[in-house]
Formats: sequence, structure tokens, C-alpha cells
Amino acid sequence: MLLEAVRFAILLAALLALPATGWTQVSVTANGDRYTLENAHCRLQVDAAGGARVCSWILKPSGRELIALWKDGQEIGGTLDDRAFFTAARYDAAIMNPGPEEGILRLEARHPSGLAVLKTLTLHRDRPALTVSYEFRNGTQTPQQLFIRNFFLPGDKPQTDDHRYWVNADPAAGREPVIDAADAGEYYRPARPEFAALWHRATGDGILVCAPGAAQFYFWRASREFPTFEWLYPDVPPGRILRTSVMLVAVAGQTTTPDWSALATTHAAEVPATSLAPLPGWVDEATRFGITAAERQRGFWLSLGEDEGRRRLPAPLPLDLPRNDDRYLPIVLNVLKELRGTVRVQVPSQWQRQVQAQWQTTSNDRVELRELPSSPLTLKAGTRETLWLRVGTHGKQPGQYRIPLRLSLGSAEVPITLALRVWPVTLTGKRPFHVRGYYSGPASLAGGATVTDATTRRLDAVLKVYAAMGGDVLDWLWNWLEVLPHVKIAATGESLMEVARTAPERLDLANLPRLDFSYYDPWLAVAKRHGVTHVETYLDPLDSDRYQWILLDPAVGKERVKAGTPEATRVITWFFREWRRYFAAKGFTGFFCKISDEISPEHIPAYLAAARVARAAGWRPFTTVTGMVARTAQDIEAMNPLCDQWQLGFGSKDEFLGLLRKRFRVVQETHPLAGEWGHYTNGGAQETWALRAFGREGVTRVDPHSIERLEVLEDGRPLALSGGSPWGNTTRGTAFTSGSLGDWLYLSPTDGANPATHRYEVRLTLRRESPQGKPLVTLEPTDQLWCYGGGSSPYRGSYANAWAYPAMTLFHRFHGYGQWAFYWWQPSERIIWIDEQTNAITVSPPYCGYRDGWRDALLMHQWIARAGRKAYDRVVAASPKAILRVEPRSAEVYHFTTIGNAGDFLALNAARRAALAGLAAAPKATPTARRQP
Repeated sequence: MLLEAVRFAILLAALLALPATGWTQVSVTANGDRYTLENAHCRLQVDAAGGARVCSWILKPSGRELIALWKDGQEIGGTLDDRAFFTAARYDAAIMNPGPEEGILRLEARHPSGLAVLKTLTLHRDRPALTVSYEFRNGTQTPQQLFIRNFFLPGDKPQTDDHRYWVNADPAAGREPVIDAADAGEYYRPARPEFAALWHRATGDGILVCAPGAAQFYFWRASREFPTFEWLYPDVPPGRILRTSVMLVAVAGQTTTPDWSALATTHAAEVPATSLAPLPGWVDEATRFGITAAERQRGFWLSLGEDEGRRRLPAPLPLDLPRNDDRYLPIVLNVLKELRGTVRVQVPSQWQRQVQAQWQTTSNDRVELRELPSSPLTLKAGTRETLWLRVGTHGKQPGQYRIPLRLSLGSAEVPITLALRVWPVTLTGKRPFHVRGYYSGPASLAGGATVTDATTRRLDAVLKVYAAMGGDVLDWLWNWLEVLPHVKIAATGESLMEVARTAPERLDLANLPRLDFSYYDPWLAVAKRHGVTHVETYLDPLDSDRYQWILLDPAVGKERVKAGTPEATRVITWFFREWRRYFAAKGFTGFFCKISDEISPEHIPAYLAAARVARAAGWRPFTTVTGMVARTAQDIEAMNPLCDQWQLGFGSKDEFLGLLRKRFRVVQETHPLAGEWGHYTNGGAQETWALRAFGREGVTRVDPHSIERLEVLEDGRPLALSGGSPWGNTTRGTAFTSGSLGDWLYLSPTDGANPATHRYEVRLTLRRESPQGKPLVTLEPTDQLWCYGGGSSPYRGSYANAWAYPAMTLFHRFHGYGQWAFYWWQPSERIIWIDEQTNAITVSPPYCGYRDGWRDALLMHQWIARAGRKAYDRVVAASPKAILRVEPRSAEVYHFTTIGNAGDFLALNAARRAALAGLAAAPKATPTARRQP
């Protein structure tokens, strides 16, 4: 025992000794989807878009790689592969702590089946150990297993007899422990402590996996180049969360055989025990939906709808449509056992033009509708697969039809009957509002910044799909360096950039010339053909250094004008005025200019400065409005003279509307912040503290939604107030509302000390609803109200949530909505995809929702114009009796209304039927005027 203790002490000292690299702290950094965790012992790279796998693990100081295989995020390789569903999935990543004492990276992914994984990687400052904590959430209807695959191969490669294994196997399970052996294969049930190790004795590099709660270790060694090192956990029952952790300990240059058992025993005590917990909101579908014995035998059952609107597929499935129109119907196959077979849908010959079937597929940064696969599919038990039917009425006369379809999967068949009613109604197409699907300029849609026949054809294909979802905003956000080479001086036909480069003195800064943008005529012709004629552009804050190299130098000559000066402002105004003149001459309208994005109150002055330039150039300035600005009358009034479009975050729209339409009286109160401040370190924040100040559990008991204005006082003196997040804060003497104010208040004392050493108060301006009060905000009559929303990786959104955007835009009588994102430059921020060879377009479920929502909004708008608003208001209303219920929802600190049952496809169809019936019967009414903001 003494000898073992001495050996372990020597090993532990070697592990903890810091090599002389100068890197004595831990850091976590991001570069796109790649995250790097580094300390004195190792440097790890994690590919968040490739299954959140560790794709490189470099040992220090040798620089040797611990991982045998990595090609890219869409192929097997790396370590921490959450097998089966998540190998190549995109994970949402967040740096919870960038160092210096410990680095924490949070990674989370969800699968349509209901499975989800949350894993948190923690690297410590002074240890060659990575702790990985898992939450494996089984929201499916069958048991699921967390199975972690790794391609560890320390030292030299490929594998030789110098690579030695240790596996603490349980002899009672039929296999003896592996100790210092050149071979380990197949499955081992571990004894406690549950560990396995692989060490290369020639270099002394190795890896210990300490995995309490693991059911088995598994080693695949058919390849000496790429052997695997895996472990798996017991099946997780449906509706449960598995919480477990594993510690990975690396050794480098260890010249004596490590005592893995002693090391594992020590580390096992540091790793939390594995546990199971209930999954909130999970429902036993066998009970809820009454799954039959025949369905269990067949291996799947069919459903329609999302969330609370999910139900067994009706027989028949009703669908009401106008003439020459269509809608998407997602039919879900709920898989009860593993199945393999080819998916087919039999459509009667007379309906094959009107009914098309597609299969929902998931791949890297995509969830898209594709043609039915011709080869057999393997469907795993507990998953959900979606068959999409696009059903139309083109070429069919008004009347009622039964369309018998047959869905087959291998040898199993199930009938699907559509009850289609074609109404004697044709949509006029009169636009009720504008739609801006955010995309990073027409060059991203065209596949390049150069106008050619090929880019023009591609632009034509994309704008056709964009217009089909209502898109009419020409979002001309661009790198001006790509535009300027094609801009000419109108009077001479010379290249503006060439003159600025070779003879800048010819450009009189006091009398700059008219410009010719006719190079873009072919693209504008395509946009007009598709009705995409509402122009919006973008302007940076005037203090941005980008102006120097992106516009000023190439447009008027290098260093003739310095960014941030009055002369620069005149050049920017000139260029944007000429830009507007070009669009106006081509018959375009709108001319809105977005400035910055989702600004907080302290950035309002910078917004106003840029807005003056936009206004002087003939554009109508605006920005996206959310957080504190959207709920604070004082901020809105400050922006009002120079904000012509209020594009409201979907979560903030109702608070903003309340300030316009409700009556308030205003009172002043001061409250002590007498509570225990907690140390806040997220994102590496320094000397930052948090207190639950508001809400029922807050020290002031004040409802945060009643706060119009606040001021935080430190020993009687006001702190600076930021509407941003305290994440990673290093600023002293500042209080943070963290976006739209919630229960928590954050601050960093002026001296960086514990808040207990100061006296803090909050001075509040509160609004109280009162019949004797008045609205706190009055907008100008020409201002436009919009909403916007979406979320990162928008292709992962749902049909129902997307459908609700146009529906709520019509309900609120907004002038338009913005959708994040139609086709951004980042591959993850898209809802459509373009085949580079054929220009064929594939779409995502949320695209289908936006598109169908637009078609239904056109229908409802036509009904309102024909029959008046009252009939519509009975169908879409904040009433439990309405067909479509406008209901309150909450997300984080936001409270808003939306169509609560948008996931119920029968409700959507019932509302559509009511509008069609009204249009078929009603005489033409006097048009309803748009309510002024």
C-alpha cells in the first residue's frame, strides 16, 4: 500500500506540474463555430456545428495530438460523439466562463424526435482534466441510450503493441479486468470505480476516462488507424432526464506506468453521481392518443399538428381552399419500433398535379423538404418522421372532393383520405402588409456580387420563392466595396472608383457628381417582376471606422475625408441620396434605412445622429426595437422625431402597444436594495453582482413591467445604466437591466468592492393603469408599426410559430413584419437552400409556415375588405371561444400575445373555412381603414 501511495503521489505531482509554456491560466475563445479551450496542459478545439465534438486535443509541451480521426463535422471522428442522433448535429454554444480559473463551454442540441442533449465542458486552470457534464433528455416514447464514441489514440499513430489498455471490468459480468494489455475488444461491464485508460508507453501520453454510472465500455479495434474508445449508459426511460458526468484526464510524457486505479479512485470522488429525473411536460402518448394493437404491430401511427394541437390524423382530413391555391400538410409518422422500408405515397392519377408528397430530412444546418427517397429508410423506435403533402386546387372546379391516398412503409400500408373543398373564391392578391425576410443583400441570393446571366437566373429563382411567402422588401444590405467598382459618374460614364484612385482632385467635395448605378438594372428588373419593390438599406453609426475603407476612400480618394468628421457625413449623405435616386427612377418605393440593431437606451444618441444623415439623404430611418427601449416611453419619445418605422421585437410588441393605447398615471418611488448580492461571473464578468430586485420574490416587490424608468444610486450617487447584458462585464460603476428588465438587477460597484460595503437604492418612475390617465406615447401619423422575430438557426423553427407571424401582423394591423432570416450569409441562418447547379430551391418547415401564413393573411384581408372587421374579429380573437385564440405567452423576460393554437391544423382550416364562406356569401362592404398607430 505504501508503494502504491508513493507511485500515485509521483503521478499526481507530474499531472499538476505546470510546464514552462507561459500559459498559466485557462481560456475559452470562439472563432465561428469552433471553440478553443486551453490551459498549460492542453489545447482542445470543439466544433459546435459538427456534433459539439472535440476535433483536436493537443498535449503540451509536446504538441502531440490525442485524437486519431477528424475530417470534418459531417463525418465520424473526434471525441464526445453523442452517437446516433447527434453525431453531426449543430449545437447551440455559449461560453459560460472564459477563464482564467476555469473555462466552461455550454453546448445544447435538440432532435425532432423529442431527444435533447445538454453537455457542459469544464477545463480547469491547473489540471490536465476535462470534466463533461451531461443532461440527456428523453422526450420520445421509447427508451433511449446515451452512447459516447471517441477516437482516442495517444502517442504515435497508427496503433501498435506500445498502446496499452486498462479496463476496470467486473468479473461477475463474465470478463476479467484489462491491465496493461495491448488488446481490449467489444463490451465490458465496469466495476466501481468505472474507468478505462489507454496509454502509449513509448511517448508516455495517455487518457483516463472516469465515467461513474456507465453501464459498459466498448472498444472497436478493426482499424489500427482509427480504433474507438466508447462508453454507454443504461437505457433512459421515456419522459426522464439522465444527469451524468465524466472526467477525462490526459497524461503527457509519463515515463513510468501510471497507476490508473489510484487516479480513477481520486477523480471518481469529484464526479457527481448519475441520476434520473422527470422530464417536465412529457406526456405518455399511448394513453393520450390511444395507440392500438394494430398500430403497434404495424410499427407506427399518424398524427397531425404541433404541441397542444397535436392529434391523431383525422379520417378524413379536411382542407378548405380557394381556387388556384394550395397549402402544406405535415403528417407525422410516430415510430413505435425500428422499421426499415421504402416510403411511398400512392396518389390517384387525376390528382397527381394537385398533390405532391415530400419527406422531411435533417442534415448539417438544414431541415428541408425533399423528394421521397427511392432507397429504403431505417426509422428508429421513438422517433418522429414527417411526410409533407402539398395539396392544391389548380385546375379544379369549386366543389367537394374525396382524395384517397395510400402511405406505405415497406410492407405496411395505411390509408389517408383528404376531404378537399374548393370554394368559389379567388384571391385578389391585394397586399395587407409588407414582408422583409432578412438576407444579406441581393448578392447572397444571386450567388455573387457580379451581374451575369447566371447570377441573374439564380436571383430570379430565389425571389420567386421569396415573393411566394409575401416577401416584397428589397433588402439592399451590402458591402459597398462590392458595389463601388460598378458605379459610374453619370456625366462622363467613367468609373467612380478609378477616378477616386487616379485623379481624386476631380471629385469636388463641395459639389459631388450624379452617379450611375445602371449596372444593376438586370437585377432590379427581376425584383420588379416578382413584386419585390419596397427598398430598405442599412447605415452604420457614424462613428464606425468601417466608413473609411468601405466607402470614403474608394468613393472620393484615399484619406481625403476622415471618418467621423462633418466632411465624411456629407460624402455619406451624397452617396445614399444618389442610391435612393436610382431606385426611385426605377419605380421602387419604401426607402427605409435601418440603423444598427436592437439598440439599448445608451445608444439612442448614436442612432439619432445616423438617422439625421439618412433623413437628409431621403431615406426613412428606423431600427429594430426591443428590450428597454420598447417598453420605456421616454426612450420612444426621444427616438420618435427620427424613427419612421418601429420594427418591434415579437416579444416586445405588446408592451409597446400598451404605451400607445392604454391610459396610465405616473408615480415616483425610491426603494432600498437591501438584500444579499450574489457574485455574477457568467462570460467571465469581473466584480459584477446580481440581486433579485423586482417581482414577487424581489426585495422591492415592484412588478418590473410597471417600471417606466429607473436609476440605481450608490451611496446617493447615480450609477451609469446599461440596457445590455452583464455577460463578460469589465466596466465599473454601472448597473445593467440585461435587455428588457426582469426580476434581476446587475451592477458592478464603482470601486469593484462587494456591494455590502455600499448603500444601494433604486429610484423608480412607475406607471399605473388608470381611466384618468393618458397614453404615454403618441407616434407621428406617418410612422409605420412592424414586428419581427425568428431566432438563430431559423431552419429549426416550426411551421406553427412561423404561421403565427403573418397572422399576428394582420391581427395587430401592422404595416409589415421582418423574418429572421430568409437567406443570410451564414449557412446556419437560412430557411431555404439553392442547388448551385440547377437553381432548384428546397424549403424548410418554417418557410412553409411563413408561406401558408401569408396566403391565409391574404384571404383574411380580402374577407375584411368584403365583410368588415367584425366577422374576422369573431374568428381571431383574445377569447376562448374564438376559432384562433390570441393568447398570452412568456419567454425569458418577455410577455407577448400570439396565436395560441396555431399548431392545431384543424383550427387553422376552420378559420380558413369561415373566411371562404364569408367571401362566398358576403356583398362588398366599405373598406376598413387602417388604425393609425
